[in-house]
Amino acid sequence: MPNFPSLSEQARVPDLLARIPESGRLFVLLAQDAMRKEDSELAAVDRELLATYVSRVNGCDYCTKAHAHVALALGADEALVGEIRRGATTRLARPGLKALLELARAGTLEPGSVTEAEIGAARNAGWREQSILEALMVIGVFNLINRLVSAAGLSLTEDEARTEGKALAEHGYLAALRMIEKAEPNDATSTSSS
Repeated sequence: MPNFPSLSEQARVPDLLARIPESGRLFVLLAQDAMRKEDSELAAVDRELLATYVSRVNGCDYCTKAHAHVALALGADEALVGEIRRGATTRLARPGLKALLELARAGTLEPGSVTEAEIGAARNAGWREQSILEALMVIGVFNLINRLVSAAGLSLTEDEARTEGKALAEHGYLAALRMIEKAEPNDATSTSSS
């Protein structure tokens, strides 16, 4: 059950972002940029695997489920996705992805502890500086949204996550903009100062 009375039990991330429309629009644009760079060596499926892992580390069940299904819809190996959903990073991940997952763990649990060693491991695994910075952007974006979604109390079933994941894989993140723009302001979104 959501923690805000203006959100229904079926509320999704766009419904939540519609409650803060200006920030919501900016977030969607940032998410689209972070998750769907077409001219990058860091593939969309790898970005979704990072999103799934960060969400798992943060304990955000909603985002873990949803982004696992996005990764699957983009062609990720089912066993690898299952491993990442359980919080593991090593057994099935190829070395380059493993290095980014380890960077995601450090950047999520103790952001100030990320050092040249973690960055160097990603570089030694074959990633260019630009791709490592893009991975760090994915990590940051999901640390932000995980906290918002968890605090709002959003939830979804595995079937709902599968549907949402397929839609995100097919249409990207910008589809949420239309949902935010369609939402009409209501009294629950207004604020008062004390």
